[in-house]
Amino acid sequence: MTEQKDIAIIQWPKETSDLIDKFKEEPCPVSLQFEKTPLNVNFLTTEKDPLDVNMKMHLIPDKAIPVCIKMCEPICAKSDYTLNFKIFDRPLGSISIKGTTRVAACENKPQQICFNFSGMKENTIITYPLEYEGFTFTPLGKEFRFRYLGDPPDLIKLVFPTQGVAIHFPYSTNLVQMQVNNYAGEELTFSVFNDDVLLDEFVENISNELKTIRIQNDNINRIHITGGAYEASIVEICYQPIN
Repeated sequence: MTEQKDIAIIQWPKETSDLIDKFKEEPCPVSLQFEKTPLNVNFLTTEKDPLDVNMKMHLIPDKAIPVCIKMCEPICAKSDYTLNFKIFDRPLGSISIKGTTRVAACENKPQQICFNFSGMKENTIITYPLEYEGFTFTPLGKEFRFRYLGDPPDLIKLVFPTQGVAIHFPYSTNLVQMQVNNYAGEELTFSVFNDDVLLDEFVENISNELKTIRIQNDNINRIHITGGAYEASIVEICYQPIN
């Protein structure tokens, strides 16, 4: 069981507070990059110690590391003061201000992440698993393509054949919303998975239109869409990662 310690703030510092993180039980994941100068490695061999490696590295993060502080109890600051008004050194009136400023934990709302395929080029043909925005898109047939097909006309879309496309999520989610076009027939089949377990399968009627498909289930991490005959496409994907 994790040990809990209560920390009381006696006095706020005037200057900006510094936060020092120490990882005692588990190592902090670090990405190493050597851009300006290569890594220097010295090899030393002796009779007693056949191999000794001496390495010197300087680690510099390429971006700020976010730190979250969870407040179990609110922090309150009391205000109690009076403003006096004078005209020509004569008292005119006063205003008393009393109250409490309360800093508390915000409501933890799930964050929705959305993306489209604007980073792809027209008429690109994909025959292999494609990693894009953290997702992996795999052809269930020979290929899928990127085209300006259907509405909205100014967006590149992922166009798939009848065999369909598999969408592998970077994180499990309980809610997915997709904007999908279909101009070939009326039906597209959606298969929803958690790893190899089929959670749900349904047929959606989409005929010559752009439609938002809402998929809700527990721990979704893969979706297959079949049908379309190169006349159906995915416009946008939105999902809420499970914290």
